[in-house]
Amino acid sequence: MNIRSSMVYLECLMINEFDPSFLQVDYQQGLIYLFVVCDNFKYYSISERINSIFSLLRYDCPDILKEHPIIVEAFDNSELDEMMRNVKQITQR
Repeated sequence: MNIRSSMVYLECLMINEFDPSFLQVDYQQGLIYLFVVCDNFKYYSISERINSIFSLLRYDCPDILKEHPIIVEAFDNSELDEMMRNVKQITQR
């Protein structure tokens, strides 16, 4: 599967499984980067979030994992809001 197809597949998989409020699937320097924000993540630790995503990837698309390294960042909505507030404060200085 080429990189474009892999990214589209991952995006659809994340949407169907986690119903994220924000999702970014990107390809940079040979890595697929998944940035997932989901309200349900507020009930999980960071390691549980990452583990749930990688468990899904290992089950549903092991071929993509074998072909492309994947980096995952997973946040809940309040954590994303906090990050955006921090970025806004930094840019206003």
